[in-house]
Amino acid sequence: MTQQVTAWLAQRLDWSEERVQRQLKRAAVGTAALLFAVSATFIVTYDDLFFSGRGIASLRVGEVSPINLNAPQSLTFVSEVLTSDALAAVASAVQPVYDPPDPNIIRQQTQLAQQILAYIRDVREDIYGTFDQRVADLDAINALDLSEDVRRRIIEFNDESWEAVANEVLNTLSFAMRESIREADLPRVRAQLGNQVSVRFNEEERAVIVALVSDLIRPNTFLNSASTEAARAEAQAQVVPITRTIVRGERILSEGELISPLAYEALGALGLLTPPELDVWALMSGVIVVLLTMALIGLYLARYSPLLLYRRVRMLMLLGSVFIVVLLAVRLLALGEYEAVFPYAMLALLFVAIVGTHEAIIGTTALGILSGYMANGSLEIAALIIVGGWVGALTLRSTQRLNAFFLSGAIVAVVNTAILIAFRFGTSDSIARSDLLGSLALAFLSGVVLLPAITIALMFVLTQLFNLPTALRLLDLSQPNKPILQRMLREAPGTYQHSLQVANLAEQAAERIGADAQLVRVAALYHDIGKMENPLFFSENQPDPSLNPHNRLNDPYRSAAIIIEHVTKGEEMAQAAGLPRRLRDFILEHHGTTRVGYFYRVALERANGDASQVDSSAFEYPGPRPRSRETALLMLADTCEATIRSMQPKTRAEIAHIVKEMFNVKREEGQLDDSGLTLTDLAQTQATFIEIFQGMYHHRIKYQEDNRTTGTLPVVTLPETSSERRATDELSVPRRTAEVNTAPLAAPDDDRPLDEVPRLPRPNSKPSLPPTSTE
Repeated sequence: MTQQVTAWLAQRLDWSEERVQRQLKRAAVGTAALLFAVSATFIVTYDDLFFSGRGIASLRVGEVSPINLNAPQSLTFVSEVLTSDALAAVASAVQPVYDPPDPNIIRQQTQLAQQILAYIRDVREDIYGTFDQRVADLDAINALDLSEDVRRRIIEFNDESWEAVANEVLNTLSFAMRESIREADLPRVRAQLGNQVSVRFNEEERAVIVALVSDLIRPNTFLNSASTEAARAEAQAQVVPITRTIVRGERILSEGELISPLAYEALGALGLLTPPELDVWALMSGVIVVLLTMALIGLYLARYSPLLLYRRVRMLMLLGSVFIVVLLAVRLLALGEYEAVFPYAMLALLFVAIVGTHEAIIGTTALGILSGYMANGSLEIAALIIVGGWVGALTLRSTQRLNAFFLSGAIVAVVNTAILIAFRFGTSDSIARSDLLGSLALAFLSGVVLLPAITIALMFVLTQLFNLPTALRLLDLSQPNKPILQRMLREAPGTYQHSLQVANLAEQAAERIGADAQLVRVAALYHDIGKMENPLFFSENQPDPSLNPHNRLNDPYRSAAIIIEHVTKGEEMAQAAGLPRRLRDFILEHHGTTRVGYFYRVALERANGDASQVDSSAFEYPGPRPRSRETALLMLADTCEATIRSMQPKTRAEIAHIVKEMFNVKREEGQLDDSGLTLTDLAQTQATFIEIFQGMYHHRIKYQEDNRTTGTLPVVTLPETSSERRATDELSVPRRTAEVNTAPLAAPDDDRPLDEVPRLPRPNSKPSLPPTSTE
């Protein structure tokens, strides 16, 4: 689709496709920068745009005041809050008005008592029912809630006692309900029933009387709402509106305290709750901060990561999008109640895993600047983000190991707690000090648990969504059981072994110069997958050089096309296999724009040396030239390995000469101009290659059979077993005896065959540069 658009624009504008692509890339970068600026400005100046967040106009009663506010002017006004409080106090002082006792209720309860007593009398006189049955029959009285003990006593009374009890129930009920009884008075009236029973009754009889009367007592006096409200209205009519005077400089709001209705009313009276017009100056301030931050990012990337800034447009857009999302999260979460627990260093660890340390440092610095601005210039927030992010970026080294994220998170947790202690102890805010212990616990927990967990989760999501060459993805692609690697092992075994050797070389060099060793190693495994299309046309896959298919083809143009095609075919195969775009760059760039020299010379010979008769472009790789240190390392490792394997050098000097010559050729051809490799990087890489090749192409020690001129030689008896004889045969020494030369060895010489395996270079160690005399 992109190629079609490019071709259409080139035709309409009468431009070359290369020019159209450059302009489209510039337009994309410009659009992305504009969107980034608009998004960041929107987030940073959200309060000024929509009068929300921590603005005065957005405050509400019951919220915690984020600021200290004094009255900007003196003012006297009628306080509705104070007046309302006075009216409420007067109304509550008016006693409720109740109606007099209702005689109908007394009459109803007396009739009900008589009916209940008649029923009890019938149950007592039931000569056919057993004692327990009659006790159970009394439980059927719905108006009463009598215990079983009371019911048994009622049945046990003799007739004379019961008649006395029944009459006393009616008398006590009538006496108790003569007075005014309100709903709230019921517990008090029932509690006094025992005192109203005649003293001639014993305790058992008194208990039965109280139990019967208690359930029959009902309220007989009720609230007269209309009269009560009228009394209250009359009392409130006497209240005079209360005025309040505010003096300029008087404290209206205190930071950390709840906003009371009285304080909120004062804000309204002072005109502070009316949203002001759009504060253009505040908006311009936010725009300036965002633009300065973008300029800082651009300058930093131009100095330390120019490839990302000028070439990797898609990755730059992705990083910008992630930055905006994290900035929005800071706005919504970190500047509120989750200030201490928010994993601020998340952006730094994520950028390290996706691109590198330089990008993480500038990204977290920009995040700290903008977040500190959003937090009303909070240096504490800025320090938490910048210092914690830098520490996380600089301590996260092996992103391919998940435990490295947790180790880095633990270090960030310690740093964040130290920052909080420094800022909270240095403040006079008692609330901040009192909350220090909880904030420290949350900050430490965030660094140890939340920070690595969220970073790993986000890295996994981004890897899956955008097919990024993160540590997790590279670790998966490096497994030898991948289908495309298995196919190369079967169809092009020589290329597979060559790729392994190149991977080892490039990885060691990357470790030495501080490049991405994991990326360059995995890329080296896949850089020649295009050779699987025609494996026998490449020397490493030819079992018999005499059967070289190029000889039968006898066409240098066609042979060169087949050789060159392994780059374009490889990129297509990598895309079909779902390899990340960053790995596909290695396939396209590992030969740069170099020329297939052998077939070009053949074509030149057939043209009798007339270069004008030869189309040199047909023998050149499409490129581009290496645009990163990693792709340049792969080019150098690929070239040196193929040349060394082909020439089979015998001495140290030959190995050093070949490696230096390959480096010089690539430099002179300009293939490394866009790579970003420094002269120091090239020197260290060259020394690394020489040491490794000297270890790979060493000769066995040649033992002397007999040299009696050098001194006394002890006789060594050799083994007699068959396996031991085979071992001695391979060493080419006599089977029965051998004499060891005890004379001192001669000093090492570059022209002497390699007699030992040199020690491989260690990562981050200074290389021993080869002597300049052999150049």
